[in-house]
Amino acid sequence: MSLILVLLLMTQMVSAADTGAVDPVVDPVKNYDNCTAVVYDNTNGLPAAEANDIVQTSEGFIWIGCYAGLVRYDGNTFERLDSTQGVNSISCLYVDTQDRLW
Repeated sequence: MSLILVLLLMTQMVSAADTGAVDPVVDPVKNYDNCTAVVYDNTNGLPAAEANDIVQTSEGFIWIGCYAGLVRYDGNTFERLDSTQGVNSISCLYVDTQDRLW
C-alpha cells in the first residue's frame, strides 16, 4: 500500500466589511466551498510512492523526505535528489531557526 501525498489549497473569501484579520484555524467539520484538492503520487508527478516527512522552508519550497531520497516541490514541479547526489532514504526533516534544512 502506497502513501499518497495530498496538498490542499484553501482560499477564503473576505467580505468588504472585514477588518482584514483572517483566522488561520481550519475547522475539520465545516464544508469549505472554496477548496481545491490536488492529489500527487508516483503516477502524476511525485517521484516516489511514499512520504516519510514534509516541511516547508521560508523560500516557499516544500521538501518531502522519502525512501527514494529528498524531493523538492516548488509549486509546479518535483525535483528528486537521490543517492547519486549523496541523499537517500530520508525518514525525518527539520527546518531550524536559521532556515536550514536538516
